[in-house]
Amino acid sequence: MIEILTVVGIIALMGAAITVNVGSFSQGVNLDQASESIIAVLRTAQGNTTGSKDQNRYGVRIESARYVLFKGSSYVEGDPNNVAYDLPSTLEISSINLVGGNSVVFNRIDGSTANSGNFTLRLKSDTSLTRVIIMEPSGTVSIDKGLTTSNTRVTDSRHLHFDLGWSIQNSANLT
Repeated sequence: MIEILTVVGIIALMGAAITVNVGSFSQGVNLDQASESIIAVLRTAQGNTTGSKDQNRYGVRIESARYVLFKGSSYVEGDPNNVAYDLPSTLEISSINLVGGNSVVFNRIDGSTANSGNFTLRLKSDTSLTRVIIMEPSGTVSIDKGLTTSNTRVTDSRHLHFDLGWSIQNSANLT
């Protein structure tokens, strides 16, 4: 009987550990999906502008709990052309650092923007889990998942390090 209770206890502990890990994994997936959705809306606004849809410019307004695709050179609250996208209740946008305010408006012809900068999408329950969305002046948009450290070496998550297994420092011939 003691052996059975011990096995049941071990299985319960393993189940609890797996449940915790799956929960944090799903929160990371939700964060990734939301950041990709924001980027898709930014690219839609850029595409509408460069394609001269309705002979107008388009932009995206960034707020703490939502982002809004709008038509025109500036955001107008209540405009019937606005399309609002609400963030899941577990996420929020913080640290909005865009030139000129909270909106990104694209220029016609080349799709560039005067509203470069970045903003942070994060989990409300764990504010250390973030995605920084970067808006370049050229109109390029990207996600920075942050820097990680391993063995006192700082690595960028966007790059891959590999070891060739040999050195060319003292080589006389390069091939």
